[in-house]
Amino acid sequence: MMRNRHYQYLFWAAVVVILVSSLIPMSALSAPLAHQDKLQHAIAYAVLYFLAVRAYVPPYPNWAVGTIVVLLGGGIEWAQRFTAYRHGEVLDILANASGVVLIAILMKLRDRGRDQHSSAQKVYPGEE
Repeated sequence: MMRNRHYQYLFWAAVVVILVSSLIPMSALSAPLAHQDKLQHAIAYAVLYFLAVRAYVPPYPNWAVGTIVVLLGGGIEWAQRFTAYRHGEVLDILANASGVVLIAILMKLRDRGRDQHSSAQKVYPGEE
């Protein structure tokens, strides 16, 4: 199992990759799914949120980590306004948030399944 420190390195590496790929000219990107830009946003931020949760929860709550990841995406979209070759879109921010929400739901379902599985296997005194 990977330790939190490894996830922290992966998280910050992903932040750098997303930041650079979001601020370089579009012609420099060779995206096979270029027509599916919103899907790329959702996947990138789903991965980023997953890494952030593995790296920083606990001590920080899931909702706070998710909020920071979405705000990061919004900040990058805002920063694109200051380039001559990119522009930020509200729909991109919504796509980023959808990736975060998807992973949050999947993690919640996973945790609920674990809780149900562990409570079904508990042996109470006198039931042995």
